[in-house]
This record gives sequence, C-alpha cells and structure tokens, in this order.
Amino acid sequence: MRATLPVVLAAASLAGCQPQLPPADLAPGTGDDPRPMAASEIAVPAPEGASLPMLAATADGGLLLGWTEPAAGGHRLRFAERRGGAWSEPRTIAEGDRFFVNWADTPSLLVLPDGRLAAHWLVKTGPRGYDYEIRLATSGDGGRTWSKPVVPHRDGVDAEHGFVSLFPQDDALGMVWLDGRAMAGGHSHDGPGATALRHASLAADGTLSQETVIDDRVCDCCQTGAAVSGSRVVVVYRDRGDDERRDISFARLEAGAWSAPAELGRDGWIMPACPVNGPQLAARGSRVAAAWFTSAGGSARVRFALSTDAGVTFPHHVDLDGDAPLGRVDVDWLADGDALVTWMRPLPPKSGQVVARRVSREGAPGEQVVVGETGAARSSGFPRLQVVGDTAFVAWTDSRGETPRLKLVALAPR
Repeated sequence: MRATLPVVLAAASLAGCQPQLPPADLAPGTGDDPRPMAASEIAVPAPEGASLPMLAATADGGLLLGWTEPAAGGHRLRFAERRGGAWSEPRTIAEGDRFFVNWADTPSLLVLPDGRLAAHWLVKTGPRGYDYEIRLATSGDGGRTWSKPVVPHRDGVDAEHGFVSLFPQDDALGMVWLDGRAMAGGHSHDGPGATALRHASLAADGTLSQETVIDDRVCDCCQTGAAVSGSRVVVVYRDRGDDERRDISFARLEAGAWSAPAELGRDGWIMPACPVNGPQLAARGSRVAAAWFTSAGGSARVRFALSTDAGVTFPHHVDLDGDAPLGRVDVDWLADGDALVTWMRPLPPKSGQVVARRVSREGAPGEQVVVGETGAARSSGFPRLQVVGDTAFVAWTDSRGETPRLKLVALAPR
C-alpha cells in the first residue's frame, strides 16, 4: 500500500544487477484463438459510489456480485445474485463507521460446498491508518441473515491484518491472511519484525482453530490466492527475501499440515518496497493455474504457470503480456478446460484497460481481449474474475469519473 512510482522506478534502475526471467516453456501463442470470446456489459444493481467488487458462483449456476458502498457515517458491504438474467434485491452483509476501505486490500465473498455463504471485511482498530483487523461472517439462508462476526487472529495487537483468501477446508471455512503483529511499532522495510502469512479455520459451529504460521517473512501488502485441488489446499503469495527479492512462493495444506514454502518461479525481482500486486490461483481437478505480475529486470510483465500434479510443482511457465502491463491479475478455469487470465494495462494518457487472455489446455496463449476501460490510478482497484457455466464474468471499479461505478462484463464464446 505504500509503494510509490518513484520507488518502482528506483527498483527498475537496479535491473542491470538482477537475474533475467527464465524462458517460457509453454507453447507460444499464435494470436489467432480458435475459441474467441466476445464481451458484453451487464447493468449492475450497485449504486454510484460503489467499489471493490467481489464475485462468487453458486453450485446451481447463480452469480453473486458484492461491493462496498458509502452509508450514513460509514460504509456497508452488500451483494446481489444474478439468475436467469435478473438480479435479486441487494442484501447487506455488514455495515459500520470503522470500515477499513482500501483499493488493494478488499473484502471477499465465497460459497461453501454446503451452500453457506462466507464473507470477510476489514475494520479499523487503532489510531494509525493501517491498524485494522479481519472480520468473518457466514450465512445459511442465502445472505438474508449473517452470523456474529469473528476475528480469526487473536493477538489483540493494533497492526495490519488483511489480504485474506477464503477457501473450503473440509467442512470448515479456511483462510489465510497477511499478519503484521510483529511490525506493530511501524512499517519500515528495514526495521525489525516482518509480516507473516498465517492460516486458521472456522468450523460450522463457529469454533476457530489455532493459528498456523505458513511463512514468517512475506511481502507486506500483496494479495494472496488460494485454491482447492483434490484433498490439497494450495496458497500462493509474494514472498520477501533477505535481499528484498519479491518473487512468488506457494505452500500446500495436506492431511492437516502445511508444506514448507517453495518458489513458484524465480523471477529475481529486487524491490525495496511492497509492489502491492499479488498473485492468484484457480484449480480444476489436479490442474492448478497461477498468474502474477513481475517487474524483474526492469521489464513489467504478466506471467502464467501451470501445475498438473495438484500444486506439488509448477514447471510450466509462459509470459502473457510483456508490454508494460499494470498487473492486478485474476485467473479462473473455463468450461472447456482452458484457463482465463485477466489483468490491467495502461491506456495513455491517463486511463487503463481491463484485458483477458485464454491459455489453452496445451499451454498456448490465445488472443488478448479488451474487456473494458477504467482509470489507471489506484482507485480503479483490482478487477475480479468468475466463471459460471460457459460465461466468464469480470467486475471492476471504473474510476474515470468524479464518482466511482462498478462495471460488470460477460465474456462468452462467439
């Protein structure tokens, strides 16, 4: 959250002493996708001023769109369901006057296998701007009522707790988050303490598990990603080496234990501050797709990696965009077995584009599709992607006007 353009440029100036990216070992794209996709915008029930979209799919083909909107004296977290081309009335998950509302650290919404809904949001706890905690709630009646909020971390420290990924964990709600309790005295990148990646689960009866530290030194403010592949949970995140290398790592939860963190790909990005640009994951059976942004070697690009062994290894990599993208990635699996990746690109002089690109089952990138336009500033946030049936839905905050608006586009085969 504190990375600035001068810092990014300073990092880029170190390119000469950084290792180069490994070569792509998936098939190169031809630019002629045999399964092209067409984009169509869908009107949304969110009011003007809404931002920070959330997307989730129900088991029977419904689409959930959530957002944060201003309310009297504060904010509220709401969602609506789209089914048969029509939206339900919006329902409120939570509201209050101490919401922590941030362009990069955003709420999430999840449909659990038993049909329950789960959501998280962030609440300020202390006098400093980045003292905040995580709140979790579940609903068993389609979001009409919600459980009493739970805080998964029990340190009681006014510090940063956020960048949450929710996932089903057996019969419970699993979660990982970035935890800054060891940095409660400040947020200096060269000071003592470090942000950790932690895990806990919330049982259906509201019982919290013990917390587990997955990695005790990670990048301070990059999004995390999680996916369930068979009996494994795979999480992905931006790591932080002692030399300030900010590459992507992953870990697996299997039989109740976490594996040691491993590198997903050694990009060699030396960055003396947080890039605020995290990775994402999606799983289908034993195939796990990962997407992320890097600027290693002073060359900004969006990368894709594929695992075919349920997240044990990610040997296959390809670059999807090497033409100075902004990153802010998401990834999901299409119904035909191809992967779809979304991200943002700059659109001079002051705008940005949301784009998507298919990666075939053989690993070949297809054509790049322009999904829509937005501002290039931080207020445009992170586009979200969710596949439902044969259609991929992409939601983002359009920040080009004086008041932000939510945009939703459907990508379907032509």
